[in-house]
Amino acid sequence: MNRQALERLLTDRAAGELSDDVEELLAAYLAKDAAAAKLAEEFRSTADLAARALAREPARELPPFPAERIRQARQRPSKRIAWPGLARRGLALAASALLGLGAGWIAFRQAAPAPVEGPARVVVQVVERAVPVPAARPPEGDVAESEFWSAGFLAKRAARRPRADSARLMWSSPVEIPTIGGGL
Repeated sequence: MNRQALERLLTDRAAGELSDDVEELLAAYLAKDAAAAKLAEEFRSTADLAARALAREPARELPPFPAERIRQARQRPSKRIAWPGLARRGLALAASALLGLGAGWIAFRQAAPAPVEGPARVVVQVVERAVPVPAARPPEGDVAESEFWSAGFLAKRAARRPRADSARLMWSSPVEIPTIGGGL
């Protein structure tokens, strides 16, 4: 018999879970094999030790559930008012109201318009004039509509119109610091 099967049988025997037939077969095997008998003795002593460690006094009974007392208490109207709870809630409400009023007073005090003495007068003068609207121009040169937003067109356009008010940033390599050169 292999050791795992023997240990399972010895565990079941120590717990009292073996049937009578299997118990007789195991006893006959233990009588022939001294090492298995020694292992069985170790299992029995371990099971006895565990039983002694787990043995306790019998469980005490719980008192009966006070269902009748609870029912009577629910039927009886409560005349007691929880003053500390009400006072705490009232103070919290009053403090919140004061904070809100104070914040509103501060916010609106600064934004209030200056008092005006006498009737307010508003003078409006309507002036009609025409605003010149620039006429739409086609793109410069012979540029097809599909090329208008291309990078090549924008580069040509930038190269044609140098700007005197801007400096040129010259960057020859990604590892060097860029230098400021002449105008574009």
